Amino acid sequence: MQALVRLFKWKVRSSLTAFLGTLLFMIVVMGIGFIPIAGSVVLVLSAAIGLGGVLVTRMGTRTYAPGKASVAVVGDEQQVVTPADPVTR
Repeated sequence: MQALVRLFKWKVRSSLTAFLGTLLFMIVVMGIGFIPIAGSVVLVLSAAIGLGGVLVTRMGTRTYAPGKASVAVVGDEQQVVTPADPVTR
């Protein structure tokens, strides 16, 4: 959506751009939803990705910054461990 705003040199607030982008995305996803089987899969995947984005950013209150994965060796097995965020109160 930002590309369209820049292309046509519109002066639009970011909240309106977010709304229009979400509306356009939902129209496309709902259109794909009418396709048997594949449509249902697309709907479930898009909902899961959206929910994941909300959870990772903690309802939009934090920006997403992926941590570096490290390898922990326990006995003979290796496990990939991601660092936990520090708890702030």
